[in-house]
Amino acid sequence: MRCAVRRGRRAGRRSRIGCFLPAARDRGDAGHCPRLGSLLGAAVVCAALFATGCGREAPVSEHPNVLLLCIDALRADRLGSYGGTGGASPYLDRLAASGVVFENAYSVASWTKPSVPSLLTGLYPAHHGVFDSSRHGVDVLDDGVVTLAERLASAGYRTGAFVENSHLDRRYSRLDRGFETYVENAGDAPYIVHRFFAWLERDQSASKPFFAYLHFLDVHWPYTPRREWIERELSPRQRATVIEWEVTGKRWWLLRNAVKDGLIGLGDADVQLLERLYDAEIEDTDAEIGRMLEVLAARGILDDTIVIVTADHGEGFLDHGRLDHGYGLYEELLRIPLIVWFPSGRGRGKRPAVPVQIVDVAPTIMEASGLEVAGVDGRSLMGLIEGRGGGSERPLFFEERHGSMVQLGLRAGRYKYVRTLRPSAENAPATKEFAVPADLRPGSRVQAEGIFASGRLVADEVKLIAPGDDDCELAGPLEFLDTQAGALGVLGRRVQVPLSGPALRELKLVDGTHHFRLDELHQGEWVRVHADKKGGVRVASKIERIRDKEGHEIEIEGLIGTVGVSGEHAWIELCDDRAIVSPEVRWKGVSEDRRSLRVAAAPEEPLSEELYDLVDDPREQRNLAAEEPPVLGDLRSELDRLQERYSGELKERGGVPLDRATRDRLRALGYLR
Repeated sequence: MRCAVRRGRRAGRRSRIGCFLPAARDRGDAGHCPRLGSLLGAAVVCAALFATGCGREAPVSEHPNVLLLCIDALRADRLGSYGGTGGASPYLDRLAASGVVFENAYSVASWTKPSVPSLLTGLYPAHHGVFDSSRHGVDVLDDGVVTLAERLASAGYRTGAFVENSHLDRRYSRLDRGFETYVENAGDAPYIVHRFFAWLERDQSASKPFFAYLHFLDVHWPYTPRREWIERELSPRQRATVIEWEVTGKRWWLLRNAVKDGLIGLGDADVQLLERLYDAEIEDTDAEIGRMLEVLAARGILDDTIVIVTADHGEGFLDHGRLDHGYGLYEELLRIPLIVWFPSGRGRGKRPAVPVQIVDVAPTIMEASGLEVAGVDGRSLMGLIEGRGGGSERPLFFEERHGSMVQLGLRAGRYKYVRTLRPSAENAPATKEFAVPADLRPGSRVQAEGIFASGRLVADEVKLIAPGDDDCELAGPLEFLDTQAGALGVLGRRVQVPLSGPALRELKLVDGTHHFRLDELHQGEWVRVHADKKGGVRVASKIERIRDKEGHEIEIEGLIGTVGVSGEHAWIELCDDRAIVSPEVRWKGVSEDRRSLRVAAAPEEPLSEELYDLVDDPREQRNLAAEEPPVLGDLRSELDRLQERYSGELKERGGVPLDRATRDRLRALGYLR
């Protein structure tokens, strides 16, 4: 793929890149493209030459280029420009410092499906028609909806979109309307940036401005930083934990679901580790965006380009007991960054505190591009940017629908009010059935595979195998090795290692077809430990190195003690401890006969209300619904008014059926169960 880009329409004007970009960080890959490295060098020189001109405002054309960047699942508070302290976003922070930062920007919902259509139309979900997805089908954009891309294309703009998220596939969203080029499944950030440059290069015309939409998925769960970062930044024990969680493996979804289903709890150190992985993904995406802007500046394109950076929703880190997103209308999920940068320096340094929303982005672009602002629910933010008013505070409206569940919310002044309707909870039973194979009984030998977290194996695959030895086999990263005490740790279990006598002579240390010494083992490397029970303790009889990554499965094999139920989950006793059985478990090697265990069902109310004071309680930990009746009454009435205006009665619509590949991708991303 070629990486050169066309020269800006005003190539003779000074580049203003020095106003916000730091020196390029050396990652040793020069942007993953042969020609990009030289362009980056030119960009850095360009930044140094023209940094002195940053204080002056230059004119911008009547129809400037528009570059809209959406970073999926990016919490505002992880950026330095929004108070983040992790140092993950130097490029975006410098962009923010020379642009306009909206301190209280919100999405319309807590996940991608309804939010991105609102970004690209300026409409609330009930007006664009996109709410939900299920294994039966997905909502798509209503036929009568006019997109921002269609408006700009009609005004003479060249339009292109480069997106990575199956919810945005043209067949399952119809968001390609108005885009001359719409590349779905565009890859991670480097590939998206390269595709964008190739698109720019294909048309060397200097007469048409462009509108480009880039949607990055890198920050979205699962958090899989570069291997070099993991090896450089994490301790051996932290690396072992990441492996045990399978966050970077094929079961990366299981940790999130185990927390969601209440199977395990994570401690503060666990959450901090997840946040570090998340910040590392932000850092990589930030660097790619920074390099892209450097190249645009070096070619003179940025001189006439408005850059807008935002997100479709945020991300949860147990703020309300959950990981990921899509579980409520809370601040960690709704608050998003919104940074607007003008090459003219318009609004530089402004930080409007008035609450704004993702539906305001499209009308802002329309006004900045010389189009009439009409037919949208949002309002242009150009008045706030230029300091000419238009910043009166209005209530913000939120809406989500998942099946029969409807969640509505508003932010008005210092308060947030959320109303949740769950018709299916009206007659929901207090317990539910959990089916286990009838031939799974005490004394059966099984292999249980899954993840290891919070001191427990969470198994999503249990295989019944032929009766054999009564030893225990543990496969996973070596947690510790103490040759002085004669002990090692795997999957939270301490196993004695013989240091002398007959047991030492019988200990097998196997590395493929070779043998090794015990002191050659390193913390974090994959092993399979065979342990016999002697005198009430487990003693290693064989230790195998597992070098083939295909064999890297978190696994415990042994005899079942008992099968039981605790609260909302089932478990099996295996190798002297309980292994939790995931609700999505796959049974293998068993008969079709099943017996049912009764587990508790999570209680849900048909109607629930939440009221939070965002000034005194910004993390929404104290529900005031029962304590502030007057405030609750006022906000109920206001929400009813907003619902009538922006939602009302929804027309029946049939979802577009999903093909199997897309269904699997959405299930992998956690949108389907």
